[in-house]
Amino acid sequence: MQSFEDNLQHRCEITDVQSSEFRDRFKAWLKSKLPLPLRIPLGIALATLRPYRTYDSLAYWQQRASWSGERAVMWNEPYACLVRERQREILQPFVQALPREARVLDIGCGIGVVARMLTEMRRDIAVDAVDIPEMIQRAKEYPNNHRINYMVGDIREFCAGESVYDLVFSSAAYCATRDISGLRRALELGLAMAGDRGIVLLMDPFHRWKYLAHPPRARFGVNDVISLAQDYGFHLTHRHGFIFWPFRDWLAESDMEQARRRQYFLIGERLIALLPTDFWADYKVLAFRRPTGDV
Repeated sequence: MQSFEDNLQHRCEITDVQSSEFRDRFKAWLKSKLPLPLRIPLGIALATLRPYRTYDSLAYWQQRASWSGERAVMWNEPYACLVRERQREILQPFVQALPREARVLDIGCGIGVVARMLTEMRRDIAVDAVDIPEMIQRAKEYPNNHRINYMVGDIREFCAGESVYDLVFSSAAYCATRDISGLRRALELGLAMAGDRGIVLLMDPFHRWKYLAHPPRARFGVNDVISLAQDYGFHLTHRHGFIFWPFRDWLAESDMEQARRRQYFLIGERLIALLPTDFWADYKVLAFRRPTGDV
């Protein structure tokens, strides 16, 4: 017999999926009725007024896994293509600096896009990729998976052992854990799996501002992540960001030609580089290293 807490949690998970579907319909209605310059301030106002609720977002991602292509994990294909290109550029120097036959973990691998990207960059590295069953099933449908060891697991509980990997990577997995205590636990486990001199590389939309920490994202800021990692003895070696969020919805939802979309996307990336703070970057890029002897 289910406890009251279990029943309450189940109802919250169902409500999460239903409210997400309602938000999608509401956004589509707004898109048809209001120009973008009006939708952004309206979205900011609504996010500011909406109370923040922490809950287990697992049901949402189980349902989301059935969406087609990149929409299962991020935006539509044309915009996601630009984001993936930028991710590849950021990942490249970290992957090339790994030792021979390095071990890499992709936490919250989704449909396996970055895991496959990693094996394309280096043929000698071993890649483990973990996510919920629904996402792993989708990832295995793609070709060129033979060098990826897909594993089913909840990132809030998954641990392959301490000091196992040369690179622990995650892209938008931690922020998708809206349960803050579970998010902290997942980060702690991720840090623990990095080996001596190992790198933990995060590309995640960590935000405290409710407009950018909208469901299903967690309200967890970049300084919260840095503080937690430093408490575990890790040194921050890189901090920057990508995806200029004022352009994000416009470019993701627009029907403009891809060449023009790319032009504006790159303008946004240049603005991020020029501005004195990473506040304007939707995705934060944080790299931490475990010093020698701290294992």
